[in-house]
Amino acid sequence: GDRDSGATRWSFTNDGVNVILDDLGNEPIKNDYGVKVDVAGNFILRWYTDHVEKGNPGRLLVTTNLSGERLAERYGDRIADRLFSMVVVLPMKGESKRAKPIVIRD
Repeated sequence: GDRDSGATRWSFTNDGVNVILDDLGNEPIKNDYGVKVDVAGNFILRWYTDHVEKGNPGRLLVTTNLSGERLAERYGDRIADRLFSMVVVLPMKGESKRAKPIVIRD
């Protein structure tokens, strides 16, 4: 079955769990009673332990508008290194599909 929680989509299959982290780097840092918690960074570390070190099946798909350098600034070198060791980077080139700002001319 599928579960959707905001920008993260979970899919459970016979060959493990599949997770999509959409727009990584755009999520807020959670404030848990004054303690700042980086949920996405913690998730990446946990995924690495469970699926790379322990060999549990699953697929992690990530979309982001951040460069590798910006991801390292956002999450730190340790998390960025683990993330890039688990993914194949597919650059998407071309014009942004976001709505263009309206220009009002006099």
